Amino acid sequence: MNHIFKSQRPRLIARSLIISLLCLSTQACVKHQYKSEPVNTVNVLSVINSWSVDNPDLNRFIESNGVTANELNSNVFSIKRLYLTSLFYDPEMQVAYKKWQKAQIATKHTNYNINPELSIPFEHHSDTSDGKSEWTIGAVLSFIYERKGKREAKQAKAKVNLLNAKLEMSKLAFDRYSNIEEIYHDYVITRAKNAETENEIEVLKELSEQLQKKYELGAVSQFELSTIKLELQRRLFQLSLQENRKQAYKDELLAMTQLAHNELDKIQIEYIHPFAFTKKSYKNQELLAVDFTSLQKTMLDNHFEMAIQLNEYAQAEADLRLKIENQYPDLVLSPGFIFDQSDNIWSLGASWVLPLFENTQQNIEILEALEERKIKQQEIIVLQKKLLNSLYKKHRSIKRHKSSIEVSDEIIESIEKRANEIKTQIEMGGIDSVVILRNRVEFHKAKQAQTDIYSEAINAMLEIERLIQTSHSDMEINKIVASWLTHIDEINSNESGN
Repeated sequence: MNHIFKSQRPRLIARSLIISLLCLSTQACVKHQYKSEPVNTVNVLSVINSWSVDNPDLNRFIESNGVTANELNSNVFSIKRLYLTSLFYDPEMQVAYKKWQKAQIATKHTNYNINPELSIPFEHHSDTSDGKSEWTIGAVLSFIYERKGKREAKQAKAKVNLLNAKLEMSKLAFDRYSNIEEIYHDYVITRAKNAETENEIEVLKELSEQLQKKYELGAVSQFELSTIKLELQRRLFQLSLQENRKQAYKDELLAMTQLAHNELDKIQIEYIHPFAFTKKSYKNQELLAVDFTSLQKTMLDNHFEMAIQLNEYAQAEADLRLKIENQYPDLVLSPGFIFDQSDNIWSLGASWVLPLFENTQQNIEILEALEERKIKQQEIIVLQKKLLNSLYKKHRSIKRHKSSIEVSDEIIESIEKRANEIKTQIEMGGIDSVVILRNRVEFHKAKQAQTDIYSEAINAMLEIERLIQTSHSDMEINKIVASWLTHIDEINSNESGN
């Protein structure tokens, strides 16, 4: 009896081994199970409407990037607070974040060994006359040894994709800042121009009253009186259009915060007079004094589009390297066991798949990858030349606008000097009050024209700022993105913990 058990023992071990391997392989196949996650627009709406200015996570993020607690307790939003609020809730940033997480998964898993493959040969023999068993069953494990060069190529490609996802996120963050900055300056420029238009209207009303009295005394013609009244109506209509434009800019700024719409009416926007901003920018602007070659280098080093283009070239390099590495096959070792009714057979096999003929499809892919690399090289040259041309034009533009600002300031000084001269003559009794009013009208018209000049100067400064990828505030976009990622990771970690 013991002899029979001993003779059966190898077979029992073999069967147990096969069953164990089968269980392990089945478990590996079912690591993930499908679970439906339908999108409910009502739930999405509820989430969007919960985006509040009072969110503690939002305020921690804003405060960590330099906004004071006093400002957070106020309903007045500076351009910095507008931007940080917008960035925190921006759904497109969340999409970019998910893409970055996806790229991280690929980077982490490129170091893993290829999973061994299990095959279970099961055969039936109709001819058993030579002592063959009617049935045989076995287990064969195939261990795939990937070449070092191939694995390094995969790792290089994954790292390039990860960097590209991070660059896209940073570029989106900078674009958001540029958009908010542009709309903010449109808002303050329009607001400043409205103030001068209102001042002009007040003077025109007073002038109209003075001319009406003179007309009744026969001192001025009806044409002169009607001309001033028509001008007053025209300026009132213009002010109405400008007020609509100012409100449109304000609404756009508020919508950019991504806050729930029922909270937007509570927000006021900090007003910085554009003259003060422009004079400070052009007076302290290093762009006007720095060597142009250094400016070119700064732009090429900082510009996100150039960084993305260079990374796309690196991606083409990684693709080419991987396709070339794929020409060489991996080594496969396949130890196994065959269970026979009369015998137990151990086997060991090795394979190295070599094509007998040229792999035309693989060769085509490599040739295409070579050409794709050349295309990316040329695209870098195209983008670099485009950016350099833009920098040349924008740099000359801010120099011209600096001269325009100086001329407009001189004109305003001349008008103010003339007003003082008129005031002196009035005290001597030599000038009518109508002359004073007309001079004040000209002054406010000149101030509006000056506002237009400053507006163009600001736009020129913003355009070159976008090229250099810098900002006039104390914000550094890359640091803000890093801070945003930290806060989002903490929020996600807390939510998963709950």
